[in-house]
Amino acid sequence: MFQCAKKRRYRNDCSKLDEAEISQINQDWQVVEQYLKGDAQDFELALTAFEKHQVRCDEEDALFRVLPHYEFLRDFDDKAQKLLVCAQIIAQLSQSSIQLFAQRYVTLWLHIAPTKTLKMLAYFHVKPRYGHESYSDFDKRHNQKIAFIEQLEGVTAVGESAYLLENLIGEMPSDTDMQVVFELWFKQFQEELTLPEEQRSLHHALNIILPRYQQIFMTELKQFNSALIPNYFEQTLLDLVINRVTQRIQNTIHDKREFNQQERHDIEVVRQYLLLDTPASSAQIDAVVSMMEKRYIDDFNSPYGGVELDKLFWHLSSVQQDNLMQIYIHHRDMSFDVLCQWRNEEQQYWLCERALGLGMNTLQLLRLILKEQWHNCLVLLPNQDVLAEQAQTLDIETLYQLLINVAKLGNFEHFITTFKDHASRRIRDVVADIHNGKYAPLHSSLLEVISYGIYTEVGTVEDGELTELDDTDDEFVTVTQLEHQKETLLVEAEVGVMIGMRVGYFSDDEEQALPEVLAFKVRVHHPYIRSHDGYVSQWDSEVTLDYSCYVGWTFSHKSLCVAGIYKIELLDLNDNVIESKTFHVVSKRPLLVDALVEQYQSSDLVQQQVGCLNLSDKALAIVDAKKHCDTLNIAHQLENSLINVYSYFDGKQLAFSELRLNDCSVQHWYIASNQLRMFIEKRVKGKKLLLGTAAATKFALDNKQQWHKVVNRKSPVSLFQPQESKADNVLALHLDKGGFRTLVGYSADGKPCCIVLAHIKVGLFRRLLLRMVAKVAQNAISDKGLPSTL
Repeated sequence: MFQCAKKRRYRNDCSKLDEAEISQINQDWQVVEQYLKGDAQDFELALTAFEKHQVRCDEEDALFRVLPHYEFLRDFDDKAQKLLVCAQIIAQLSQSSIQLFAQRYVTLWLHIAPTKTLKMLAYFHVKPRYGHESYSDFDKRHNQKIAFIEQLEGVTAVGESAYLLENLIGEMPSDTDMQVVFELWFKQFQEELTLPEEQRSLHHALNIILPRYQQIFMTELKQFNSALIPNYFEQTLLDLVINRVTQRIQNTIHDKREFNQQERHDIEVVRQYLLLDTPASSAQIDAVVSMMEKRYIDDFNSPYGGVELDKLFWHLSSVQQDNLMQIYIHHRDMSFDVLCQWRNEEQQYWLCERALGLGMNTLQLLRLILKEQWHNCLVLLPNQDVLAEQAQTLDIETLYQLLINVAKLGNFEHFITTFKDHASRRIRDVVADIHNGKYAPLHSSLLEVISYGIYTEVGTVEDGELTELDDTDDEFVTVTQLEHQKETLLVEAEVGVMIGMRVGYFSDDEEQALPEVLAFKVRVHHPYIRSHDGYVSQWDSEVTLDYSCYVGWTFSHKSLCVAGIYKIELLDLNDNVIESKTFHVVSKRPLLVDALVEQYQSSDLVQQQVGCLNLSDKALAIVDAKKHCDTLNIAHQLENSLINVYSYFDGKQLAFSELRLNDCSVQHWYIASNQLRMFIEKRVKGKKLLLGTAAATKFALDNKQQWHKVVNRKSPVSLFQPQESKADNVLALHLDKGGFRTLVGYSADGKPCCIVLAHIKVGLFRRLLLRMVAKVAQNAISDKGLPSTL
């Protein structure tokens, strides 16, 4: 048991032990051996003796960890795992002579390293994951691990919670909605705040899991209720920076002595700087930066599994963000690009804009933009004379690439012309090419839509192009080996379906100088998908002259088969929309649609025309008058602003309300969905529903005396004008059955032509489902705000 610790506490410690130390090791072993054999019962004494003689492998990173990392458990050592698994199995065999010994041995490890020990044991007993898996498969494996842990002796509540948290965060599929998965954990965290410190098992578990996992949990918890963790991100930044500075200073001390007064003072300088609640002064910035440069501290990195600064930064207060950026700006060996998450252009732009506001040198910022290829940030340097002056100091290759990039952005003619007489022939030639239009910004006439709709991969794939694309995580693809199946805007969500456009780039004039490769952007507005950063995804694409390419969206996995509106836009490099197509992606029609449509088309119903609903912005909001929410709106702009409204009565009871969008005949019926809900349906407790523009319905809610008593069971439909000065009116409905389900009728070419609200009674199980759907929708709004009407 002590073989790893005969001579050293850390694996890099080569010092020899004297006789007194060896005697102490033997005494400690006697304590552990007596406990394991059952001759002694003092668990705490045995635990202390056992732990202090286990070799640690994290000496350099110990500052960043709450629990030590032991050499015995390092990197899933086969011998360690075999020994632990054997001991755990023997501990279950009552006929074994060493059952107690094995049981107590496993218990010791479960106390000093709960997460790693449980991970090793569970890896043997539960089939591990291989490759990508769905959430249902992951949930099944997770429940198997829970069942295994529950039958294991010696596991503490803190250790169990810590392992389950690490397993959830580390292994759940990337497209999983963490707000849903962690909802019960969040509530437990909130409830534990009222308990004494020693009873807060989840709080203690969060402190011993990997800091990166703790950060992910806390970020999600902030979204759930930011008041629960008021100071987590600020304190985490302080701990990260102080630990890193302390670590770097320790590395310069070779005799393992205590810090001297100057070293303690330097650490305190950094601490006081990070605790500032006002913008740092020049003196304070210089004090921190000069100390760091003197001690060769040029990063705030954390070890594997540590806090991720590029995610932590965006949750800090504006003052802390500015003060931290000042260090990166003024330190000669540091760059604030580490604060930006990969390929996040919004963060790139924000950081560069803020750096300029904090007084960063223009040339310094220009060099960073070029080095990191943040070309979208070049527009932040509008003074082209100053930019040209700074660019004169660049080397030829860097200047060459800069000229090409600004030419593609457009509006940099004056800057480019400055270099027409440059000493370098290469620079003069590229300026001439730019003036001849070789690197001209994209113009709308250069791209044309050849086809749109549904596409599939062809049977033969040349050059392995599509095979390579299948190995990527991107849902956007730009390929040529596709076959156009159908020209439509109505698509049933199904794994393997691809929607989009084939666009061509052709030269009509042989003498016209056009770039060989035309760059553009693809932007897709889609329903809320957490793994795709909310409602909008965007990336760069290009097409070669006299060729065409496909751009669009692939439903590559069932988790991505989300019904809603998918608007695919092609943009030039100045973000001007060139072409766009709006696809209505629907779920496969369930049986309940057929029954409703059959009832709606029944000749037994009596139709009455109500009038015209006026929607000045062509955006229809559906509002529960008693419990207002923003998740029921129709996701796309309607074709007309004047909508004919009809009511259908079954005897004296209102059965359906119809909004006829145009004169096209309906060929297909589907459940209505939007960017937040896969079906627009709700139980309306107050039985009052309002339809109209967002502004008109809001005014109507604020002035209920206009309509509340007019709309009732005997008179279930009313069309009224909330404001005399506004042309918009509102349709008020009384839902006698207390609920509604929305259907959309589509024409043959896939365009919406009719919206029908079926008045239904919502059963108990359906209510539970709708409540969960509403919760997920509200979480999406909390994360990314309300989606825009497309």
